[in-house]
Amino acid sequence: MNADRIAPNQALNGMIYAAANSVCIRTVPTDAGIKMLQGWEPPYSATVIERLEAAGARYAGRPGSADGNRANFTVAPDIQGSLRRMATETGQIGFKPAYGRISRYGIITETASLDTPGILGHSATVIAAVLREIAGPDVRDNTSVVLPIPDYAVETDKGIRGLRIGYWDSGCVACEQMESFVKAQGAEWVGALSIPGSEYAEAAAFVIAQVEAFSNLQRFSGLTFGVPTEQPTADMYDLYDKSRGDGFDRETKLRLLAGLWLSRKEPYERYVLRGMKARGMIRQAMDALFAEQADLLLTPVTDTSLRLPSLTGHPAAVFSGIQAIAPDFREDLLLRWVRACERTEAGRDA
Repeated sequence: MNADRIAPNQALNGMIYAAANSVCIRTVPTDAGIKMLQGWEPPYSATVIERLEAAGARYAGRPGSADGNRANFTVAPDIQGSLRRMATETGQIGFKPAYGRISRYGIITETASLDTPGILGHSATVIAAVLREIAGPDVRDNTSVVLPIPDYAVETDKGIRGLRIGYWDSGCVACEQMESFVKAQGAEWVGALSIPGSEYAEAAAFVIAQVEAFSNLQRFSGLTFGVPTEQPTADMYDLYDKSRGDGFDRETKLRLLAGLWLSRKEPYERYVLRGMKARGMIRQAMDALFAEQADLLLTPVTDTSLRLPSLTGHPAAVFSGIQAIAPDFREDLLLRWVRACERTEAGRDA
């Protein structure tokens, strides 16, 4: 762990957490749902786990287990919106920080540039406390950024007065219905907004994901990483072939084949490079939108809208059936939004 994060501050003392099966915890079986890793016990913990433990939080179990269900919050990779979609299904808050805000070290993912460690919790205050402790640079992850970490607990209670809030013009009736709430909170309602190039988001995310999965899954060979086959093998290449045949399910094999084909010169230039260009174009459009038109962008919870911030790297949160996206590294604005919504729901239910 980084030297400046070793001294425990006990900010999360008394909290218990669950961690997805793809988050490495020393000596705790971690297989990420991959047969080839069944029974594997990591000799190290992910950076997020080290920082949670240093802050006084204690591990309860994996999500879905009896112990894991008692947790105050869950840490898990947001795989192209998976954690945010889970929030909708479980009635929780799904929080995806900006790409690079939290170290990815020790988290097993297939798509390095699309997946981000996230937090699933029941309140904005809990998520703010957790984010404060696990955010920050890590020398073991060169995608983590060196930026000041705000006091998210203080920021969360500032409300949304003065913020410019709009919604993605994609037929989001629930977003349109937020107009009166936004105005009542003292924020500016800017209405429907468009994102040039967003029609290419899903296709771009798909081709990039296949190529990155193909690259990342190469390490699962049964020799350097993963459980080797029990079948007799003639040589190293036979070991690779049979270990992957036994250890990967049909879907993973199809992703490998798709990624292999897309990695060839002609398909790469025709599809992957175009996908990367589309990603850059959408990212620029989002940055311009936040600079010129809105501080928060609301969207429906759909496959396309969930993939959008994963593709561009912007922070996003799902609460009560609506997603909010913020400018890069402005997680504080998302927490202010969610907290304002929580207070209104609490008053309505009282």
